[in-house]
Amino acid sequence: MADLNRQLRNFIERIRKENEEKHIPNLKEKLQRLYSKSTPVKFMPEEEVVRNYKNISNFINGEWVNTEHGDIFIAKKSIPIHTEYAGKSLKAIFQINDDWLSRLGNFKERKVIDFTQTVFLDTETTGLSLGTGTVAFIVGIGYFSEDKFFIDQYFIDNFNKEPGMLQLISNSLEPFENIITFNGKAFDIPILESRFTINMLKSPFQKLSHLDLLHPARQLWNLELENCKLSTIEERILSIKRGNDLPGEEVPRFYFRYLHTSDPLEVKPIFQHNCQDIISLALTTIALWQHFHNIDPLSDSKLIQKSRAKILAKKGEIEKAISIYEKSLSEELPAYLEKETYIKLGLLYKKTGNLKKMEAFFEKAIEIEIPFYLTPYVELAKLYEHKVKDLQKAYEIIQEALNKISPHKVKEIASLEHRLKRIKRKMGC
Repeated sequence: MADLNRQLRNFIERIRKENEEKHIPNLKEKLQRLYSKSTPVKFMPEEEVVRNYKNISNFINGEWVNTEHGDIFIAKKSIPIHTEYAGKSLKAIFQINDDWLSRLGNFKERKVIDFTQTVFLDTETTGLSLGTGTVAFIVGIGYFSEDKFFIDQYFIDNFNKEPGMLQLISNSLEPFENIITFNGKAFDIPILESRFTINMLKSPFQKLSHLDLLHPARQLWNLELENCKLSTIEERILSIKRGNDLPGEEVPRFYFRYLHTSDPLEVKPIFQHNCQDIISLALTTIALWQHFHNIDPLSDSKLIQKSRAKILAKKGEIEKAISIYEKSLSEELPAYLEKETYIKLGLLYKKTGNLKKMEAFFEKAIEIEIPFYLTPYVELAKLYEHKVKDLQKAYEIIQEALNKISPHKVKEIASLEHRLKRIKRKMGC
């Protein structure tokens, strides 16, 4: 036992001597060592950043406006209306002289839009969702006045100032009757209305007639374009290329970086992006009207003609739609498009009550075997059964459809068989 105690004392003594030779620093010494090794480059104190960058107007043309919730920055830009973008002038908007845009926008009142009473709106937000945490930190507004197109961009550099910005926006919208956006019905306006509600302010948007360009753009150009994003319309329809434009998905990151650094150079590209969006809203409005009326040479493509006819038919302009469809048949069309056109004409002539032409076009559609569409068979069967009273022809056309239809169309097959049984009963079979 004595030997064991001696060995233990010797071991402890050896460890003590080693520690003395090899000093183990305590916590304070470790922190001092870390501090001494830290980089000599220090972040600027916040007050120094603010002192260097606090006046955003040194980088972006505009002014600060005082509100009870703090100062709001409003960037200002004015563009002469004769200014052209890829050969397209803003002044052309005043050539719009009918009610088609209000009809495309489903305005309560069909009217010629007065563009001196119309505002173009686009927002830049802290995210791309519609959650209550998403805030519009730039609200850009464009409007025509005195031979110029003015763009005002309301900006908050602090979320606490949001009520002040919203009140200024509400005041600025007071003189206008109409608002034009791109996807505004689904995104911009719901976000702004939620922010007005959260801040217990009255929304100014209820009194404005709203034309969301996304919907008519899809109706007119969806066959011509791979998608109907504003950037695609700019490039393919307006022939505008932005160059070094800030991508929309990068906007929130740049803004939050600005909130950290207070450097206006972080948000300057966002102002430029928003400004171009608003200009494009005006140019897209012009292009929509011109393409719909076949004024622009680029609007005479077969696919746009088809879309134009479809819009006319939907709005009740049956004779005009028929005229466009029949004109398109005078040109060489792909088989699938020719068949679709025959079916469209058959349905339109059915609406006019011209059953002979309806029958002729549905028969032409059936002659083109691929692709298979059930519509002409069913429509001809109804015609023969109920109008012409030729049950034999009705029976034959349904039987033909059953022979050609794909087996997986279970619901459609059941409907055809039900119709066939009814016809057979009428025939006394």
